[in-house]
Amino acid sequence: MKRIRIMAAGLLMAGVCGAINAQSGIEKAGGEAAAIESGDAESAGLDKSAESSELTAADGGQASLDKQYVEAHKVEIRSGTFSSTVEALPECLELLNKGANISVAITDKSPDLAALSSCLDGYNTTLDLSACTGLKEIPAKAFYLKSNIKAVVLPASIEKIGEKSFSRTSIEEIEIPSATKEIGDFAFAGTKIREANIPSGVTSYGVGAFAENGSLRAVNADASSSILKSEDGVLFTRDGLTLVAYPAGKEGDSYEIPASVISIGTEAFAYNVKIKSVKLPSTLVRICGYAFKGCSSISEIELPATLVSIGQDAFDGTSLKSLTIPKATVALGKNPFNSCSSLSEINVEDGNLVYKSEDGVLYSNGGNLVRFPCAKEAGDFAVPQDIAEIEPYAFENVKSLTSVTLAGGTRIIDKYAFKNCSSLKRLESAESLVKIGRQAFYGCPVENLPDYYVGTVDSYVPNAVDAK
Repeated sequence: MKRIRIMAAGLLMAGVCGAINAQSGIEKAGGEAAAIESGDAESAGLDKSAESSELTAADGGQASLDKQYVEAHKVEIRSGTFSSTVEALPECLELLNKGANISVAITDKSPDLAALSSCLDGYNTTLDLSACTGLKEIPAKAFYLKSNIKAVVLPASIEKIGEKSFSRTSIEEIEIPSATKEIGDFAFAGTKIREANIPSGVTSYGVGAFAENGSLRAVNADASSSILKSEDGVLFTRDGLTLVAYPAGKEGDSYEIPASVISIGTEAFAYNVKIKSVKLPSTLVRICGYAFKGCSSISEIELPATLVSIGQDAFDGTSLKSLTIPKATVALGKNPFNSCSSLSEINVEDGNLVYKSEDGVLYSNGGNLVRFPCAKEAGDFAVPQDIAEIEPYAFENVKSLTSVTLAGGTRIIDKYAFKNCSSLKRLESAESLVKIGRQAFYGCPVENLPDYYVGTVDSYVPNAVDAK
């Protein structure tokens, strides 16, 4: 015989789920206290009011009566605490409204985490996996984008935490088990973790493991770690050559990178909106992709003469006003100055073998227009005669640009080249032009595009022309 009792104070259920304790809210006309008991036809009964009037129903009618009563009195079960196997979890959750706050302790030794993650959708969850002693790996993206996951306790058996496994969840703290050997790329990126402690046994640490987290104050490596070390909450490789992570929520508005550092890692400073000034060491060789992405308070930075490469979107979203690229810099990743809305000039030091600048516009020596700064006053712009290709994103978000005249040698306008140039109304084309990349003029009110540019999605090439 199944028996369920719902009361104003809470809910108690016994069954395959084990013991469940849940808080409920009951709205009721006239402020009546309610209790429902359901069972078989012989034991079914309903206490409906303080007068204890009793209703009975024939076999088969009790379930309908219970349903009508619950619906009429708007029972809402808003929280629950219980232990369950993953298989039994859906039955446990049947009684809880979506949006409920739940604490779940999983009892399987080796649970199906994909099924578990799916079951928990819509519930604000504190998850305890400590009893899952056969679980050695949290798979890649196991809880990715599950913002409903508020806290997690990992079992001591965990050896690997996969890439993006907890990325974009809402967890505020995590204890990484001492048995852990591998933490994947972006494993805890975009969470609310305030302090991260890396055990000594970790021998593989992924890029951006705790990146994009404005709550993070420190990343600490165990003193016995063979691959990492930390200084004042800033994480480095053990040899001190790479700055791995400067926490996005670290206090202070300035930082001087140690002289030993030759590389700034992927997303190392990303989304730290507090920091205004970073002094780069004279030994620096490489700035990896997204290194300063979203550091909106950085308005100036001096690149050292030793710098060889700048990665993709490295300064995306900063407030840089001008920048000088050193003579030694011969490699720029895709759109390193994306969304730099204050950038008015990009200069290149004389003698650079790959890049050059004219009037604050960045070009390659091979004949490409690489980047027109977002904040540069543009109006009418004439592409120089020696430029054969306008690179992807070259003019993106240049709001002051009203018209462009192509040079006689310009053959290609690459994808997204003029994306969101919201004032661009006229393009003076050239006979040499053979290709316009996909969405090259997305968000532009251009009135006279070439006839063969008939859409905004694919690449468009004139008939019988082979654009190489």
